[in-house]
Amino acid sequence: YNRLVQAYPIHPEVFDRLYEDWTTIAGFQRTRGVLKLMAKVIYVQPDGKAQTCFNFEGMTVMHLAVGHLVDGIDAVCGGVMQCGTCHCYIDPAWSARVGGASGDEALMLAAMADAIEIRPTSRLSCQIHITEELDGLVVHVPSGQPGALTPPSRG
Repeated sequence: YNRLVQAYPIHPEVFDRLYEDWTTIAGFQRTRGVLKLMAKVIYVQPDGKAQTCFNFEGMTVMHLAVGHLVDGIDAVCGGVMQCGTCHCYIDPAWSARVGGASGDEALMLAAMADAIEIRPTSRLSCQIHITEELDGLVVHVPSGQPGALTPPSRG
């Protein structure tokens, strides 16, 4: 069990559900294919600390970050491109593969330019779907988000 957990570094609850199905060879072969669809995204905080997260392809970079409690990806609107609090910088080594913002996303980023630093690699993480081609993607979390949630002051 421990060797398998290390071989497939995914969320423990997801692993346990898959492991339950591995009691037969057929079950293992069926669910092992699911693990091949896993993709890794590395979130780098402004201080350089990195957090590696794994999830299924097709999820957005924002949903993966929220599900793994990545600091700095607030996602207040839940991924409908209305708040900009999932803003991130794509690592330059990945920017060509991910592509730039276009359409409504580009308009949203331009509207936030007075509040936060917008770079050529700026993207809204809710608009980036994780695919096999993006396995290993490096995303830099900005030091601040527009309208970021802050705890109320007590005093």
